[in-house]
Amino acid sequence: MRHSVITFAHNQAHQILEWVSHYQTLGDIDLVVISYPSDDDTQQMLSILHQYGHITHIPQDAYSDASTTPKQAIATAAKTLGMVETDWVLCVDMDDFLIIHLDGGTLPDLTSQIPDSTGLSLSRRYFGNNGLVDPSPKPVFQTHLRGAPTILNRAITNHLPAYLHRISDPEPATWLDGSGRALKFPQRARVLTADRFAWAQLNSYPLRSVCDFLIDLAANAPKAQHILDPLAFWIDHNFNFETIEIVMDKKSQIQKNLEQLRSLPMMQDCETNSRQWRQNILPQIMQDNHMGNLAKRLLMLLPTQPITGFHVQMIKRLKTS
Repeated sequence: MRHSVITFAHNQAHQILEWVSHYQTLGDIDLVVISYPSDDDTQQMLSILHQYGHITHIPQDAYSDASTTPKQAIATAAKTLGMVETDWVLCVDMDDFLIIHLDGGTLPDLTSQIPDSTGLSLSRRYFGNNGLVDPSPKPVFQTHLRGAPTILNRAITNHLPAYLHRISDPEPATWLDGSGRALKFPQRARVLTADRFAWAQLNSYPLRSVCDFLIDLAANAPKAQHILDPLAFWIDHNFNFETIEIVMDKKSQIQKNLEQLRSLPMMQDCETNSRQWRQNILPQIMQDNHMGNLAKRLLMLLPTQPITGFHVQMIKRLKTS
């Protein structure tokens, strides 16, 4: 029985190594990256990782919105890897880092708790920009230590969770949350309760820094297609509220993996080229008046505050007044 994690990459060479390094700590799993023609060294970096057996790289000839849906991505990966019906699969963004709290801390440890005909609906715990304006060369587990509180009321329905399920059962009869509790409506939750992460959670870093966010809007098609209102997206995700640290043993293993990947032939050249590309494209982006004005507004904003019970009652009162 195999376990596979699938993601997408487009102009994201600066994120690839830390994503792979993290998921390598989650046990014997297949990492699959579906990539699109990029302006930085994304595809070159992925090809090196594929060559040395760290991932399966599936390059695409062109970007399309349909190819980034979990259903299509899983079908593509299943065909490439020759998956069978009993295999487990999880499709996430490259901003998402799965954290498993169960003993052992691996993906097989997590799936061993899931009954037959059941899937796991994993909620994202968002981390804001943590005050960063410029991109940082350090991995997010070193720079982004503050995120959303465990109990979180949001003004909008949560971004669709990531679904962990068997290949043969993409729509199981029962869905569990990150604590193993049955969910009636896994896509509708507005409130993340304190005990929703007892088994596992997704730490998600969709903003990183002001500059990273602007570059993503301009040059990262899989992400940008979902951001219809950039200012609202920033406010909805810029939580720097509660300190959330990764276990020290996990940090040291991620760092060790990262150093090993960086030692691969030509990998440091790819990282250097990626950083240079991002430095060069930012002034071009800022020439656009819309992007320049957005940058100013982002710099004016304070970190997002959670909606409290008081706010909820105030909104109800305003609706009826």
